[in-house]
Amino acid sequence: MIVGMITPNDGRVFLDDVEITKTAMYKRARMGIGYLPQEASIF
Repeated sequence: MIVGMITPNDGRVFLDDVEITKTAMYKRARMGIGYLPQEASIF
């Protein structure tokens, strides 16, 4: 949810006391939030 791929049904998401619940994924990436899958895959 923190990356923005899944939207929460209820509640809010905060990072460093800033609400990012409705922040676009590209803006979250600019904030330094990234996604790294656990599976070893090429694509």
